[in-house]
Amino acid sequence: MTLKRMRVLDTLLGQPLCTVFGALVKLAQILLPPAATLPDRPRRILVMKFFGLGSLVQATPMLRAVRQRYPDSSLTFLTFDRMAGLVQRLGLCDEVWHLRTGSLWVFSTDVVRQIARFAFRRVDVCVDLEFFSKFSTLMSLLSGAHVRVAYHLNSFWRHSIVTHPVYFNYHRHVSDAYNAAAAMIGAPVHDRLPHPIAVEPALVERARRRLLDAGWNGTDRLIGINVNAGELALERRWPAEHFAALLERLAALPDVRPVLLGAAEEAVHVAAIVEQLTAPARAHIIDLRRVHRQLAADFLVAGNGQNRRGRAVLGHSSRRKTALRNGDDRRRLQ
Repeated sequence: MTLKRMRVLDTLLGQPLCTVFGALVKLAQILLPPAATLPDRPRRILVMKFFGLGSLVQATPMLRAVRQRYPDSSLTFLTFDRMAGLVQRLGLCDEVWHLRTGSLWVFSTDVVRQIARFAFRRVDVCVDLEFFSKFSTLMSLLSGAHVRVAYHLNSFWRHSIVTHPVYFNYHRHVSDAYNAAAAMIGAPVHDRLPHPIAVEPALVERARRRLLDAGWNGTDRLIGINVNAGELALERRWPAEHFAALLERLAALPDVRPVLLGAAEEAVHVAAIVEQLTAPARAHIIDLRRVHRQLAADFLVAGNGQNRRGRAVLGHSSRRKTALRNGDDRRRLQ
């Protein structure tokens, strides 16, 4: 399913379902004693995040803090199939549950199966890391968790279901919001660095060979450039002409090779930026259409507000970094 179709379904089906279930929750709170107390030793903690690979990387300090705070609890992650591989590589969760999104039928089938799984795999605490999703709100309730952590919204469909609301500050970095969710269940984040992602040596070697085939000499410093932004908010993209100007400057530096990153469906946008470059700069850049995207870069420049430390994430030390955030060049390359 496309993201556009998911949004339509989330609004047309998710909101009325959340409203109905929210009303039932409110009624139950009147008739029954409250049961939303955080257990000292929860048997299973479920964390949900369905969109954004970059957002998932930013959430890794939160996951690590929860893992350290509750070492005896089963930490489970629920996400879409396209995100499951990254979660598994992190090695922080005991189980990774995923829902396939190839078609509406497949997705619906997986959702039904997941609800059935909830009946047999009890969840004590559910942490929803989505900000506006009705689907994740509904799944948190259907998980059976008495403690449901999510970001506060004034809308009835959200606050009627959430038991432990977390304030979402639009002016703070997204990692602060994730860390606040961890603090809500007694797991404050002290180490804010992204968690390293396990990458098999064979995959690193394959990426190295492809880089060499693309013209890398094996010693030049690599600077990964992600000119894209997720479908959720294309307006977060840094202007294409700014990226073109940056690439021109980077291509002129000695012993430096810019590497354009991104998914296959983003190739058109990347190509449009490459076309703005001069011939010398174009010849100096390694294009994502020719190179595997799994590589260890010395820097990572992201233009979507979700700045990631490339080498830190891949388990390497990072001597310098540059971050483009809200259109500002926060640090200049020396």
